[in-house]
Amino acid sequence: VVRPDFGGLEALPSLTIGAVTNTSGTLTWTKVTNAAAYGVYVSATAAGNYALVDTVAQSESPSYKATQAGYYKVKALGDNLAYANSDFSTAVQVATVA
Repeated sequence: VVRPDFGGLEALPSLTIGAVTNTSGTLTWTKVTNAAAYGVYVSATAAGNYALVDTVAQSESPSYKATQAGYYKVKALGDNLAYANSDFSTAVQVATVA
């Protein structure tokens, strides 16, 4: 991403979602340095279109409690001044939501 007023933005590294316990449906991942927040996306199928369902604030131990069954991906969101968004994580399936 190149902005004429700032030049190129450094992309944030992709993240990996940890193991999902299907009884709780909680997604966890390791904090990405310089991320402003995280976008959580869901799809009915692994290869489907992913829609943003929530934005999670930056924290030492970021997580998201799934609200529906489906496939989830997360991306680190940059500030768009110095850092661009990361690529999507690999999809993980949440089969049931408690």
